[in-house]
Amino acid sequence: MSRRILAICDSEPAYAKNLMERICLNKNVQLQVRVFSDAGQLFQFGKKHKIDLLLMEDSYPEEMRRKIPAKNRFLLARELPRRSSEQENVILKYQSAEQILRQLLQTCGELSSGRNTRLFDDGRRQLIGVYSPVHRIGKTKFALELGEELGKEAPALYLNLEEYAGLEYYLPIQEEGHLGDLLYYLKQEQESFGFRLSTMVSQLGGLDYVQPVPVTKDIRAVDPQEWMELLRQIMENSIYKSVILDLGESIQGLYEILRICDTVYTLYIEESGARAKLKQYTDNLQKLGYEDVLEHTVQKVQVCR
Repeated sequence: MSRRILAICDSEPAYAKNLMERICLNKNVQLQVRVFSDAGQLFQFGKKHKIDLLLMEDSYPEEMRRKIPAKNRFLLARELPRRSSEQENVILKYQSAEQILRQLLQTCGELSSGRNTRLFDDGRRQLIGVYSPVHRIGKTKFALELGEELGKEAPALYLNLEEYAGLEYYLPIQEEGHLGDLLYYLKQEQESFGFRLSTMVSQLGGLDYVQPVPVTKDIRAVDPQEWMELLRQIMENSIYKSVILDLGESIQGLYEILRICDTVYTLYIEESGARAKLKQYTDNLQKLGYEDVLEHTVQKVQVCR
């Protein structure tokens, strides 16, 4: 199932933000929502990302609306127009967000012809952990490549839970906020968690990611219950079918997180020191009562060049 992007462009930022929030709160709808008030920024976004659904206010000239590359177009009209383009489906602006969403999805259902255009959640999700007691063997590169591959089929999210992520080497630094901010918002207002998450994600191809916690002291201070609640909220209240966790030793509750993963990829290299570390790690799991982690672990040999 491919990623579906809904772009909303409205001259009233507060209105567009509220509509986005209402859509994001509907956890049964599989849409990634982006909000704009500047048509030029929307045009640039459309050049880099495939817009499946465009909902654009009628205050923008028709010639401008036509320039935005989008598969399905919707006109957010303040009143019913005397005439409308055959390429735009009209939705009245001043009605409830639930009614707008219902009309949007009903029309999309009529336009959809195959399973790859489905907008609704089928419930299947997977939490994937990538962890190794052996360092500097390409773990982050592996996790990102795995996420990009999974993102081709369905929405995927990458989270780096390492003390020193060094993610700027792999990914562009964005201003949307970081994982620490998301944890803070989770404590304050769980009801709008899906909306908060959608405003913080950045994209690498078909993979979404949230910037890691920038201060090492802060990531060490997060207790296991906070991590568990964060992951629960993501799995239950977001569009993501796959969540990839790039894990390090510094986080509290590492073994608990590995336990709840559907699959754990443990990387190693064919070298005596690496094998000794891997053995000590597996021995620790068994001695501490986490032998069940090994039941869903895939040990993978890395070839380091």
